Amino acid sequence: MVKVVKNFVKVNHYTRSGAKLSGVKGIVMHWTATSGASSINERNYFNSTCVADKRFASAHYFVDRKEAQYIIPENKKWPIMPMMGTGVMSAS
Repeated sequence: MVKVVKNFVKVNHYTRSGAKLSGVKGIVMHWTATSGASSINERNYFNSTCVADKRFASAHYFVDRKEAQYIIPENKKWPIMPMMGTGVMSAS
């Protein structure tokens, strides 16, 4: 079992909205296929490069073989969540 490190990204328009979730309906898992990337590398990317490049992307956790980076509180939405299920983006 890996340790979970609470390491929230800053609230911003692209990777962490700060808006509260009304409830959880499911869990989405996504493999980034980023060769050699660690959970901290992914967290730092979402806290800096995504914001600077104005890219909408997010996750609550990033996990590697050593640890899980917990980057957004579980009761908060991703900025992209309002687009899911609208035809613009789908979780299926």
